[in-house]
Amino acid sequence: MPPIDPTPGSTAEIAESYWWTWALCFALLLTPALVMAVFRRSRRAAAGYAITATVLGGLLAAAVISFELGGFAPS
Repeated sequence: MPPIDPTPGSTAEIAESYWWTWALCFALLLTPALVMAVFRRSRRAAAGYAITATVLGGLLAAAVISFELGGFAPS
């Protein structure tokens, strides 16, 4: 087993499939908004959900991606 490098960050190339899985998760997160937008009575709730899910999901995804690619240790 190779030794663990304690230095944060990585210069390794990131697979394209990594980004596709994040895109799929984001699409699945917004699916309920698309379903609710079909019905006239729930369009306002769908817009609120889409905005909230996009902002909170984006912030959470950015934090997780940062930790996965940059590591948890301070630089």
